[in-house]
Amino acid sequence: MPTQNHKFTAIQFIMCCTIVVTSVKSDQVFADSQGLSVGSVVISELMPNIDDNEIDWIEFYNPTQTKVDLKGCILSDSNDDKLIVTHPLSIEAKSYLVIASGRETDAPASLSQPDWQYSAKNFKLTTGPDQVELRCNGKLIDRVTYHQYSPGPASKSRGWQLSPSALNSVKNDDLNNWCYTNLPVLSEDNYYGDDKVASPGRENPQCAQNVLPYIYVNDQQAVLINGIDWATTMRIAEEELSSDLATAELTIWAIRDQVISPVTAKKISSLYLHNIARLYHAKPAAMIDSNHAVWHFA
Repeated sequence: MPTQNHKFTAIQFIMCCTIVVTSVKSDQVFADSQGLSVGSVVISELMPNIDDNEIDWIEFYNPTQTKVDLKGCILSDSNDDKLIVTHPLSIEAKSYLVIASGRETDAPASLSQPDWQYSAKNFKLTTGPDQVELRCNGKLIDRVTYHQYSPGPASKSRGWQLSPSALNSVKNDDLNNWCYTNLPVLSEDNYYGDDKVASPGRENPQCAQNVLPYIYVNDQQAVLINGIDWATTMRIAEEELSSDLATAELTIWAIRDQVISPVTAKKISSLYLHNIARLYHAKPAAMIDSNHAVWHFA
């Protein structure tokens, strides 16, 4: 069983997880009259129920060239919860479908009006260990098993997502193709509700395992992190600072407690001198206004 440990802070995002992703290999033929074929639907993202006041949801992707219908399929988990799709529930070719245990306010349409709303009394994703398994006509179409879901203090809740370059039943098996929804976390496209970061119903952002996440800014504890991808972090910092949002500086603020090289220090100084003035006019975002932005960067 593969094990993956991450240490992040960005404001001190500490996460330890052990996750296994399993699906059945196939040549991805299209669904026939007997039902869906193996690999014709891929589980591409999920959000377990972090607390009882929140909903959980699952995203499916159809990688085939034709529409598929989940009617008659059974969704199950490791706690013997089962959902039977008793009505037509189709996914267009190369498209996504989201089912959820409720409706999320201040959220993308895929969550405010999910394709199917099921009852949390019948099916509930826990923080783990748990799994999502899709079977149609007795065939295992796809399965995702996670042994601990721990988004960590950097965000109250992050999606557990498949990389957009791995949307098939072969790459779906590789743990390296899965991650917590990460960069670009400051994009308003991935930020919704009560500090949630995910991309339900549309293409997932790329996984960036060694770049600091930094959306939730209430954790002030200093933690030294090993294995930071400094080149990518600086690239993201430069991209964020080109925006007009008051969160643009958080990539730099997130690494304030880290040991950096003279090259990285020079890059940070250059970014500061070229961008500090524009932050005085930045638009508020993610609970941060221009005054916070200037203070963060300074």
